[in-house]
Amino acid sequence: MTKSRKSFAIIMLTAACVLVVLLLTGPALARFASGGAVLKEPVYWHVMGKDAHMSLRIRQEKGGKQALRLDVWLPAGLGEPGSAAVSLQRDGETSEVPLHYVEGGPDPYGFEGFDKYTYESAGRFINESGSWLLKVDVTDSADGTYSYEKEENIP
Repeated sequence: MTKSRKSFAIIMLTAACVLVVLLLTGPALARFASGGAVLKEPVYWHVMGKDAHMSLRIRQEKGGKQALRLDVWLPAGLGEPGSAAVSLQRDGETSEVPLHYVEGGPDPYGFEGFDKYTYESAGRFINESGSWLLKVDVTDSADGTYSYEKEENIP
């Protein structure tokens, strides 16, 4: 083999290796360049119930973090919920979202006969696309429980 053929073969082998590395790391590099953003569009889920209503929103923020907001409407006069929990499940792994109570009470723009209670959290909750199971559990001050489940496809 001549020197020029050896050089050409080395260049082609190097180019093939670079191409393989780019193909394998491309999705990760794209996610890193976008600040770790996974959510291309916000998640919005609302359930109207006879005894309680619930809205869950998750949206992408700058820097790769996500903002989560849970609004719960309970019958007027019951007071603040005894507990509220949000969990996200993917591939058998469950993540509990740490919720922070923000505010609550009568809602002049809400549902008549119900008081609204809001919880928020910030973090990296949804870290890849695919099918996610969203769960919300609320217990009112009279120990009434309200459980909601939804499968959400994240593109």
